[in-house]
Amino acid sequence: MHTEVPHSVADNLLGVLFTDHADALLAYTSRLTWGDRAWAEDVVQEVLLRAWQNAGRLDPEGIRPWLYTVAKRLVIDTHRKRLSRPREVSPALTDQLPVPDRTEGVLLAELIRQAFRLLSAEHREILIELYFHGRTTNQAALSLGIPPGTARSRSYYAISALRAALIHQGVTAA
Repeated sequence: MHTEVPHSVADNLLGVLFTDHADALLAYTSRLTWGDRAWAEDVVQEVLLRAWQNAGRLDPEGIRPWLYTVAKRLVIDTHRKRLSRPREVSPALTDQLPVPDRTEGVLLAELIRQAFRLLSAEHREILIELYFHGRTTNQAALSLGIPPGTARSRSYYAISALRAALIHQGVTAA
């Protein structure tokens, strides 16, 4: 059963808890937080706050085990929260991360665009149907209204013309 404790008694209790238990609690939480002093101090502060909030429920004789239990649970909860979130990275470290150089890919794409523009309209159409729309040769032929044999022939010569244009621009791995 919860009994309301006057603030002056609760404030006095907080002073007594701090005087009698804060140092031992800080040493205990420092071990639980792997030596992270700031985290340990935050835990001690939260434990003492909870003790103050629950002053009417606490047994003065069994206070230290209660404080240690609350501290341990707070550390476990915080640790679990940290594991569930992505790890924070210092901005200084991100400045040192290698950034992939996409210059070559951008340059190659532009060279392909230029070579593509040099093709005849029929060659561009068949390549667009086959490679941009993902159609088969028969589907491309149907879409363009040409016989399937013409579509196959046109695609062969379109690829050859594109390859020649790329080689002319200095692209050797085409």
